[in-house]
Amino acid sequence: MQALKRQISRFLTPQNCGVSLVDSYLRARNWIVRNTLPDAGIKIHHRSKFAYPEVTGYFIPTLLDWGMRERASQYVAWLLSIQNKDGSWSDPKGQSPYVFDTGQVLKGLLAYCRYRPDDQLKRAILAGCDWVVSRQQDSGRIVTPDQGAWGNMVRENVHLYVLSALVDAGKIFGVSSYGAAAEKALQFYTAQDDCFAFNQLSHFHAYVCEAFADLGRADLALRALAPVIKLIDAGEEVPAYADKSFECPTALFQLACAFYKIGQGAYGDKLFDQAIVLQNKSGGFYGSYGVGADYFPHEEISWPVKYLLDALLLKIEASFDRDFVKIAPDVISSDDGRYKFIRDSVGAARTIVDIGCGKGRFLKNLQIDLPGRAYTGIDLSSEILKFVPQGIETIKGSLLSIPVYNRTFDAVFCVEAIEHALDIDQALNEMARLVSPGGSLIIIDKRKSHTGRMTLSPWEQWCSESRISAALKAKEFKVSTTIGIPYDGRSDDLFFGTIAVRAA
Repeated sequence: MQALKRQISRFLTPQNCGVSLVDSYLRARNWIVRNTLPDAGIKIHHRSKFAYPEVTGYFIPTLLDWGMRERASQYVAWLLSIQNKDGSWSDPKGQSPYVFDTGQVLKGLLAYCRYRPDDQLKRAILAGCDWVVSRQQDSGRIVTPDQGAWGNMVRENVHLYVLSALVDAGKIFGVSSYGAAAEKALQFYTAQDDCFAFNQLSHFHAYVCEAFADLGRADLALRALAPVIKLIDAGEEVPAYADKSFECPTALFQLACAFYKIGQGAYGDKLFDQAIVLQNKSGGFYGSYGVGADYFPHEEISWPVKYLLDALLLKIEASFDRDFVKIAPDVISSDDGRYKFIRDSVGAARTIVDIGCGKGRFLKNLQIDLPGRAYTGIDLSSEILKFVPQGIETIKGSLLSIPVYNRTFDAVFCVEAIEHALDIDQALNEMARLVSPGGSLIIIDKRKSHTGRMTLSPWEQWCSESRISAALKAKEFKVSTTIGIPYDGRSDDLFFGTIAVRAA
């Protein structure tokens, strides 16, 4: 009977069918822009006048992962300005400090500190961690000063989602007591009989599941995810409550994240697919959907958008780690037109980086033909990077957020990778900033006019050479484009090659 109610509930729920992942991503990104308050953080929901410190905090790693660094900087500045004197952060109205909220702010500041270390950030993080630890009892339990904003919806085991911030801060700043406090809290909460039970809103249960994944405890994550696995294996949708029929998109994306993080991508994909069709045309999500929905059913709250972006990145990465690593070629003929185009365009460059390098097949040939250069390969998949030849620096990173900030390269090239970027303009921005004065950005990819010749991944899009040329010219590069680069012994006009030279 309960399964039937869930099916009816989903049938009556508006669904965003037919929208591509590219569109879903761009809509979500625009939603963030529209719902960020000036000189502050992300709003509680689309009609709210208050920014939410907790959500603003854990949005920061997401923004950095997707290359939205200026917005992340804004969020950080606001959070630093509202930190309480005791080191804590409060609820959206600034009335009471919360351990959970403080922990999520710490996650954001820690992520930003890795990107741009700063003494003020360090002091704020240490003060926040000290305050969280001060709230720990001898048993290991962490007690928040106030639970008024929680109502009767939230169980205290959500404090597990704070622990990774303590662990990370302890490692970064060499404070062993933070890691010890986290381990003590972990032992306390996992000893509770109902720690792993799906007996609260799935969003809060998902905090527990992802907390274990973030702590590297896949064994504990699987115990907490067991009720979810049972539902999926039975072919059922995962509801907001175990005994209800409506759905909570935040939880679905969170649970997907937990599965992706512990290497269970098939379950992650199921949950992602269940959630993504709930996205509103605005790019946001209501808190819940379906018959009987009672968790922000009419407000587009901010946190589902954060977890959509997290899950989407993990979904793509998992696909590359699981599938593409098996089929990605590790060699390319030195006579292939694509390789020749790269080799000839690199010229006398001394520092060379391949963005979306795969197994390093182009770099492998360049090492032979152009020895004595410094080569770097960047790819989203850590599994694929294991195949890159020795002598080549490897960096894990996305085209939309390349984790290189304080250096440039004489030649930056990207072959058949920009097609996997959900945001072409952002990918071009990222690659362009890596090009040194007088250096070159070289792009080879399939032409948009040939879309349909091959089956594309859900996030894949082919781009027109004219769009790329115009975007790079707008950045004051000198651009030339070649149509019909030979490939795999074929000569047609599928591939284009663009060379963009930055002024010296």
